[in-house]
Amino acid sequence: RLDGSFCLVSRSGQDFFIGIDVAGTRGVYWWFHEGLLAFHSHLLDLAPAFPGTLTEDVGALGNFLECGQYSPGTTAYRQIRHLGAGRFLSLVDGEVRTQRHFRMAFADPGSVKPTAKLVDDLIELLEVSIGRCWRGINRPKSISLSS
Repeated sequence: RLDGSFCLVSRSGQDFFIGIDVAGTRGVYWWFHEGLLAFHSHLLDLAPAFPGTLTEDVGALGNFLECGQYSPGTTAYRQIRHLGAGRFLSLVDGEVRTQRHFRMAFADPGSVKPTAKLVDDLIELLEVSIGRCWRGINRPKSISLSS
């Protein structure tokens, strides 16, 4: 039972795949132990299901204390991993792998617009936006600026 629509789970025979949305609205916590893959959208719901003893990941905890977040893929436990935005997990032939399924690539724009052109473009966008908003108003209200 996953909470939300943020991932795609697919199974083909014995092969299993989980992909997380690019926006990373949520992630999936997972563990793989003795041929069994378990995953859940909440770490605290998944942790008690681990069939062995969970041990702290001191490096991940240190990173959390220093930076306020875990390194990508890590959690407070060595045995439980995190699958985040734009990543997928595959379980094929008893081997688990994680990798990116989406990578943001930026194309070189070729040339940079001069500042004056950028300002003109912004003013044009604002004029169109304000005009659209004003046309949609039924009764414009006056605002008093006196205190």
